[in-house]
Amino acid sequence: MENSREPIIAFDIRAQLLAGLILIIAIVASKPLSLVEFLVTLALLCALGLIYETNFARAFKTGLLVIPFAGFIALTSPLARLDGHGIAYAYQTGWPLIIAILSKAFFSAFIVSIVVNSTDITHLIAGLNALKMPAIFITLFTFLYRFNFLFREQLAQMQRALKSRAPHLRGIKLLITYGKLGGNTFVRAYERGEEVYNAMISRGYNGSLTSSRIIAWKAPDTLLILFTCLYALALTLY
Repeated sequence: MENSREPIIAFDIRAQLLAGLILIIAIVASKPLSLVEFLVTLALLCALGLIYETNFARAFKTGLLVIPFAGFIALTSPLARLDGHGIAYAYQTGWPLIIAILSKAFFSAFIVSIVVNSTDITHLIAGLNALKMPAIFITLFTFLYRFNFLFREQLAQMQRALKSRAPHLRGIKLLITYGKLGGNTFVRAYERGEEVYNAMISRGYNGSLTSSRIIAWKAPDTLLILFTCLYALALTLY
C-alpha cells in the first residue's frame, strides 16, 4: 500500500475518494454494461491507476478476488425469474444479469483498490477525516487494515508449519486440516491485534493517525470530479 513514487498528477486524496465513490454509485446504478461500455470503463480505470501511480497489479488482483464471492449471488440470481418456465429458461434469459453482477462487483472492488493502493494509510485516513467521515468508521477501517496484515501473517505461519510437519498432505485431507486450523488462526490473529492495540495505546495513540502530507484542493481535483460526474451521467442515462 505504501507508494514512494510521485504521481503524474498530484490529486487531492479527497478528490480521489469522491471520484471513486461517484464511479461506484454510477456503475452499480447503471443498466448492465455492454461490451463497449465494459472495455471503456476498464480503460478509464486503468488510466486512472497509471495517473495515481498505484500498484496496478495488486489493484487488479483485488478486483478479481471479489469474483468468487459475487459469483454465488450471480449464479443464483436467475432463479428469481423461474415464473413456472423452468430452470433452463431462467438461465437462458438470465445470463445478462449474471454478467452484470460479476462486472459491477469487479469494478467496485477495482476502484476501491486503485484508490487505496495509490497512497499510504495515514494519508488515506487524513482524507476521510477531511471529508467528515464519522470517527467510528475511520477507527474500524484503521484496525481492519491492520488486522488484515496480522491475519495474513498468521496464515503464512500456519502454512509454513504444515509444510514442515506434513509436507505430503494433499487433497481433501489438506482442506480438512485447514478447516480445523482456521479458527485457531483467526483467534491468534485477533490476540495479536489486541497486543498491537495495547502497544499503540502505551506509545500515545489517541485514536487518529497523523499524516505529514498536505491536503489542498486544486484545479486538477475539480477537473477530476467534473470528468467523473460526466462519465457517471453517461453510464446511468444511456
